[in-house]
Amino acid sequence: MSRGLFAAVLLATGMVTQTASSATNTADLNSVMRLLDAAAAKFRTTQADVSWDQYEKVVDAHELQSGTIYYNGNGANTEVAILFTKPAAKSVVFKDGTLRYYLPKVDQLTVISTSRNRSTYESFLGVGFGGSGKDLEAAWNVSTLGNEQINHVPVVKLELRPRQESVRRIVERALIWVDPTRDVSLKQVFYSPSGDVRTVTYTNLRYNLMLSPSVFAIKTTANTQTVYK
Repeated sequence: MSRGLFAAVLLATGMVTQTASSATNTADLNSVMRLLDAAAAKFRTTQADVSWDQYEKVVDAHELQSGTIYYNGNGANTEVAILFTKPAAKSVVFKDGTLRYYLPKVDQLTVISTSRNRSTYESFLGVGFGGSGKDLEAAWNVSTLGNEQINHVPVVKLELRPRQESVRRIVERALIWVDPTRDVSLKQVFYSPSGDVRTVTYTNLRYNLMLSPSVFAIKTTANTQTVYK
């Protein structure tokens, strides 16, 4: 599995009762972080349509994929699933500290343990949905770049630069457009040291739903080849 895919799956959502005015009118970093703290405390689950544009600098080409992301923010037992449907079916699931990646076309399942790089994975888990401001600032150097709107939703544009060297080898910096009143990213752009760029957008966001456990269970066949990394 590419590092780009690994980073993409670890993105996720939340909610808060305050209005967005204080954060979105001033883009004050402390205000935004405290809104995210409040939202994270109320977050349980989310589901959204996801579009992923992966630009590979070496070949100067874009890979476009789309599907649905599911996120269950169950504390230390966080679960994330991305079920891609276009242009081909793919399943990526993070559960029980393990990342699983299944390609139905070739009937191959890749299993990656995160135990050796736990802090690196945790840095990405706080980006996107349900991550607190405190956790975000612990893993990233955060700065505000102003206020914008995406699909008529007021958002704050944040720049993230990783604190850990292990994360900097994957992502040099990231931009996220977050609605701090819900702890939801509507758009994310990740820049890798190699010059690759991944743009992820989320639409049709729904949160605190009852998610079926089946979305976090990859369905394989009796002939599936399993690769451990």
